Amino acid sequence: MSEMAALYAQEMDCQSRVDELVRVLDSLADFRNQVNVARADFEGQLDDKVRRAYRASDLSGRLAKKYAEKTVGYLTGEFGRNMAYDFAEVDAQAAAATIRVDEELDEELDEELARLTSIRERIRAERAREQVVQAARQAEQAARRSGRR
Repeated sequence: MSEMAALYAQEMDCQSRVDELVRVLDSLADFRNQVNVARADFEGQLDDKVRRAYRASDLSGRLAKKYAEKTVGYLTGEFGRNMAYDFAEVDAQAAAATIRVDEELDEELDEELARLTSIRERIRAERAREQVVQAARQAEQAARRSGRR
């Protein structure tokens, strides 16, 4: 395999790794976003249930009012706090994991990008060297042709 072919193969491998790292970083960001969307969705559903329970308390009848008060108390009390805590815990764990991995991947991505830049510089240098060699050959051939005349 020629020097250029080897450099192109290294460039492709390096670019492939960079693309893979970017995909992983994007998927980590997507995971965090999904946690936040699920949390917002749950909070919206909980707010809707609380509003319905409040509306039920407007109904006439002691039993309906008592049921509505207990439902609102449960949803906004311990249940709501526990669910908020659980979502916060999941989000914190996801944040800690993704931040740690994100930092490692960012570092690896920086290294791969530096390597890719180095490979591309070597490719440019090899092309320039090949052009100089080619120009020298052409000049030599031209000199031989003019010497024959």
